[in-house]
Amino acid sequence: MTVGTKAASVKFEGVTKAFGTVRAVDTVSFVVEPGTLATLLGPSGCGKTTTLRMIAGLELPTSGRILIGERDVSRIHATERDVSMVFQSYALFPHMTVLENVCYGLEVRGANAKEVKDRAREGLKLVSLEGYDSRMPSELSGGQQQRVAVARALVLEPQVLLFDEPLSNLDAKLRRRMREDIRELQQKLGLTAVYVTHDQAEALAVSDKVIVMHQGRIAQQGGPLDLYEAPDNLFVADFIGDANVVKGELSRSGARDHDAGPAIAMVRLGNLELLLPHRDVPDGPVDVAIRPQAVILATTRPGRTHLEGTISKAAYIGSHMEYEVSTPLGEMFVIDQATGRQQPRGRTVYITFGDRGVTVVKP
Repeated sequence: MTVGTKAASVKFEGVTKAFGTVRAVDTVSFVVEPGTLATLLGPSGCGKTTTLRMIAGLELPTSGRILIGERDVSRIHATERDVSMVFQSYALFPHMTVLENVCYGLEVRGANAKEVKDRAREGLKLVSLEGYDSRMPSELSGGQQQRVAVARALVLEPQVLLFDEPLSNLDAKLRRRMREDIRELQQKLGLTAVYVTHDQAEALAVSDKVIVMHQGRIAQQGGPLDLYEAPDNLFVADFIGDANVVKGELSRSGARDHDAGPAIAMVRLGNLELLLPHRDVPDGPVDVAIRPQAVILATTRPGRTHLEGTISKAAYIGSHMEYEVSTPLGEMFVIDQATGRQQPRGRTVYITFGDRGVTVVKP
């Protein structure tokens, strides 16, 4: 298979899609580089699926331009684009065998019979389904059906491969395995892929770039690490990975910049003073996002400045504990890996913060 040699960029230039008076996608611009995987992430109704459908040609933009490679496809319908899609529902033909399902798109394109079967079997080999040729979709597990759908899209050797919430029908363990397989396959073949999901962990795990959408617009785009550790706004801070958003007071006076690091300011949270990158936020009241994993709980009063709180809820999740803690800054959600020392409701705890996972949020 030579999928990677055809991989093309995807570019949106000020794209809007309106349905009557409703702008489902509003002036969206982004670039997906060739051979990379970008995820459109956001809650239901944010515009991510409409954006994906415009790449596929299933919807045409109201305004703006869409380019695949150097070609403007804004007014070109789906059948004229070199794009394949893997659907949430698998969309396999129930009366066809696995091999016939994978062959179908190639046959529609008019390839000769030998080439069709050779490429279909190669596609099944790529998704680890060798020997499944004669099985019917009803004889496969959900994960196997999704692999067939991926193989059917891959054999067409598209410039861009699209995934529309491909794992949402699978259980948690299988989702994790399948997302790893999809990422490995994308990198191995050098595919350009655009992936839609509402699952934050899934997006962070598979993506070179994450495009977070909110109410039809892009809230922030960038690498997974950038979005998690430096959210641009409260929506991104809260949507990706959960965050405790608290009020603080920022002051540059007395806080020296690190020689090779970001510009630092003093941020006061209650009686705590933290040195944090100020991210060009002006002095004065500021929102601070605190990741649940960054909160450190102690049952004895630490020797350094701390917040005092009370456990209001506690839940054992297996790999970790989840707590709700009442503090002078408000309720805080805390993830604690120390399952061997579970804290009961009503216990007084003392809170400090780790070196990472606390960030000033831009207004």
